[in-house]
Amino acid sequence: ADAAATAAAVPDEKEAKRERLRQAALSEILETEEKYLLDLQVLQLCYIEPLQKDDKLSEQLKRFGKGDIAMLFSTVQHVLDSNVELHKTLTTELRADAERAVGKTFAAFHDKFHYYSVYCVARGTRVALHSGTARRVERVRVARDALAC
Repeated sequence: ADAAATAAAVPDEKEAKRERLRQAALSEILETEEKYLLDLQVLQLCYIEPLQKDDKLSEQLKRFGKGDIAMLFSTVQHVLDSNVELHKTLTTELRADAERAVGKTFAAFHDKFHYYSVYCVARGTRVALHSGTARRVERVRVARDALAC
């Protein structure tokens, strides 16, 4: 009887371990999304918006060029908006059906992930913009420091 009970407990232990790992993976996905969302919000609130609005920076912006700023941050707002919605949906789905939440959520958002590819495609242009314009980069650093965000 003890051998039969032990044999029955082994699959239960394996299943319990698998469930703990699955829960840990789901928690990690949600936590990573939350951190990424916070990073995007800081980028938007502490850097992009002040660069676009602050009167003290208007001279710096004229030298740097609004087109350059648009190139640097071309898809951030779209990515931020998509990630707010993604996080909300993922959180809701995890409560409703944790087993299918991640796949279902990411499948529903697949059409919004093109903003990441737009960002990546433009990366070379952004790198060239930075590497050839050290003075402009220094002006942005000075402007950023003036914000003390």
